[in-house]
Amino acid sequence: MKTALLLIGILFTNIGISQQEYSNWNVGNRVWLKFPGPTYLNGSQLNSTEGCSSISDATTGDLLFYTNGVTVWDRFHNIMVNGTGLLGGISSSQSAIILKQPGNTNLYYIFAAQELNNSNLSYSIVDISLNGGLGEVIVKNIILHNSTTEKLTTVKHCNNVDWWIITHDKGSNVFRTMLLSSIGVSAFTFSNVGYSVNASNNASIGCMKVNQQGNRIAVAYYGANLLKLYDFDRATGIVTNEVNLNCLNGPYGLEFSPSGEFLYVGYNNQGVIHQFNLCNNNSRITVGNIGIYTGNLQLQNDGRIYIVKGVTATSLSVIYDPNNLGLACNFVFNVSTSPFVGQNYTFGLSQCFYDLQIYNYMYVPEIDVNCLTATFTIPEYCNDQIIVSVLWDFGDGSPYSNVYNPTYTYANANNYFGNLTINFPCNTITIPFTLSTSVTSINNVSNN
Repeated sequence: MKTALLLIGILFTNIGISQQEYSNWNVGNRVWLKFPGPTYLNGSQLNSTEGCSSISDATTGDLLFYTNGVTVWDRFHNIMVNGTGLLGGISSSQSAIILKQPGNTNLYYIFAAQELNNSNLSYSIVDISLNGGLGEVIVKNIILHNSTTEKLTTVKHCNNVDWWIITHDKGSNVFRTMLLSSIGVSAFTFSNVGYSVNASNNASIGCMKVNQQGNRIAVAYYGANLLKLYDFDRATGIVTNEVNLNCLNGPYGLEFSPSGEFLYVGYNNQGVIHQFNLCNNNSRITVGNIGIYTGNLQLQNDGRIYIVKGVTATSLSVIYDPNNLGLACNFVFNVSTSPFVGQNYTFGLSQCFYDLQIYNYMYVPEIDVNCLTATFTIPEYCNDQIIVSVLWDFGDGSPYSNVYNPTYTYANANNYFGNLTINFPCNTITIPFTLSTSVTSINNVSNN
């Protein structure tokens, strides 16, 4: 008789522990959200038509500072020392991202992209230890490039320590990537691929996101009415293989599901929210409607995707189950509303970038138990990373197995606590599991 697996230990060890850098969002016009929840707080001074970024303490989740790409505010909502005049833009789709420098406890880099009529890509540095722990901008407006679009995102390097900063040039088809490491900012890596952004139209507008697997990039070219998908190599920073997705006019905000199987897109000129099934010929389905002027879509570390409407809206909409196909993704319109007078959303949500192992639960093995014999299967995904090797610890002290999908017979009926280690080209993950075996007949009772 085949019995079901009783329990799989899915440990979200990163969520809520080491991934609290984005527990606070300061967005729009003075909206301050605290996650999990979210709950609304009062006091934010942010004023941004589009992009913005907030950073919190990784351990406590307490707010450190936030920016609209032009001004930096400290945790008490006062302008940080030397925190004005940054070269971002309050009407830039992704005006700023904040990253803690690898190997440094005090330094945070603010990368900024100017809005359409300007085009500088720059960075500034905050030392959070100064001014009594409130921080100070110690380096400001180091220009990296002077012809960039409003698209600015990041993902961990293959070493899972350094960060790739990814941008797209204006007036060409060049993706420009660079590393932030313990020694600072590297030289650019260039990728010439696909669509060339017309410097004279609004294709510069729109967001760019990387999936949680770190191997695909989606880009919304708003003014050109184009939506593109690319491959990304976390080891080299190279972008390749452009694929066109069938979108409506005015794509603006987008986000991948945690599994990477689906891409969600909102339109500035349309009301619908589309889900693209990247595992089924990029087929498209409408999963919700937020009305015209849909703004950004952003994944939080609760696994939900939050969506904002861009014109003086007071509510957030949410996709609760983004890993599910079609309407099962559970889009809900206008879930939470700010209780404070003078707070309203605009087009932007605070950009969040998580360690890629945060969604390792995708790889929890499927296990069938038949009495003392268990069959283990690793789930497969259409956009999966290449698996180099595996190592099974069955939890009973026996030698490990490197068979991809093994069958194993236990000596006794018991509860067993094992784990699966998967080695990818860029990283290694370990997933714990629990199973229970059972006896086959009364004759086996003495063995247990």
